[in-house]
Amino acid sequence: MAGTLPDDVELATRGGHHFLLNHGAEPRTVTLTGQSVDVLTGDACGPRLTLEPYGALVLKDSPDPLENGN
Repeated sequence: MAGTLPDDVELATRGGHHFLLNHGAEPRTVTLTGQSVDVLTGDACGPRLTLEPYGALVLKDSPDPLENGN
């Protein structure tokens, strides 16, 4: 899901969802290994994204277009 993370960013994966947590007081940029979908908004994001100070994101992997017959 992600390459090297800054020291104050945590990544946890549960049930196919990825939780990114910024424990720091500064924005942090993370580079993912591919596109993801923000579970709360439904928006596509990545592979590069910025977490706000003390921010959190819940992501799921983007569906593979070949799986949907597209």
